Amino acid sequence: MNTATAPEQNRQVEDVRRIGERMSKPDWQEAINLLKAKSPEVHGKVYIPKVGAEYGGQVLMVTDSHIVQRVGKGAAIAHDLNMFSNAKELTADIEAGRIKPGMQMSARYGETRGEAQVFTFDQHRANEMHKDLKEWAEQNITSSSARTTFLKHVDHATKDLAQGRPQQQQREAPPAPPRSHDRAR
Repeated sequence: MNTATAPEQNRQVEDVRRIGERMSKPDWQEAINLLKAKSPEVHGKVYIPKVGAEYGGQVLMVTDSHIVQRVGKGAAIAHDLNMFSNAKELTADIEAGRIKPGMQMSARYGETRGEAQVFTFDQHRANEMHKDLKEWAEQNITSSSARTTFLKHVDHATKDLAQGRPQQQQREAPPAPPRSHDRAR
């Protein structure tokens, strides 16, 4: 049974330390609107990251100063780029168009700074698949040489998957039917 009084509960909430600054009000509202569009039945909430926390999920939007990441139904984290130790790389990738909504992101924070990785869905899927198959192999393949061979194939397959599928080349148009004067006489 929770016997804490309201002031004690408020003090507990205030003790949560956050990293980074809020976005501008228009950007904050845009992030909330994007969350509501994805989950109309819930109120969208955007939070600033907590000290020592880890977050994973899809990039919802990108601004000059923040990456907003969807972390649950109706919830997002507004990551202040200046709080990442790899901020220069992230900013360069944003400016080059290599980081955009829909990509997957993981962020891990320490006491004062964080580190983020942004990757495509294929890279995310490949990482998850590799981790799952490695765990499966360790539990189910008793022969060390068979396990090594299996994991070698898993490595190659997940690397290929992480590179993404090449866009299908446009199919060549079927040959035109022969013209009347080209037909055999």
